[in-house]
Amino acid sequence: MIFSNIVFAQEHSNVSVSITNISSFNSKLYVALYNNNDSFKLKSSAVDSIILIPGKSICNVEFKNIKNGTYAIAIFQDINNNGKLDTKKFKIPIEPVGISNYDENGIKLPPTFKKAKFNVEGNLSLTISIFSKKE
Repeated sequence: MIFSNIVFAQEHSNVSVSITNISSFNSKLYVALYNNNDSFKLKSSAVDSIILIPGKSICNVEFKNIKNGTYAIAIFQDINNNGKLDTKKFKIPIEPVGISNYDENGIKLPPTFKKAKFNVEGNLSLTISIFSKKE
């Protein structure tokens, strides 16, 4: 008898996100996962989303059973609890935000899917720092 070891590629994965630099512990964090440029621009067409109240300066969320592919994550904290990201002139956020593959010093608003994207080909852990632009 001949035995063959066939390894089937994992088609779905989990994406764990550690959100850091949280300064308000009583306001909702909106964390959204996008899989293309069009949905990223609409912000209402997320593949999956999580809403939580952080309670501390670092929190963790997990998107489970995500089909392998290319994604981007956008986060905002709703400080005034109106259910939307508030912006000023030129759509610059006035509430804390976080974007995959961006940091406070390198961010160029508005963020793009091309810059924020990452590949999922197995379980993945990311760290995203949220921040507010100073006046």
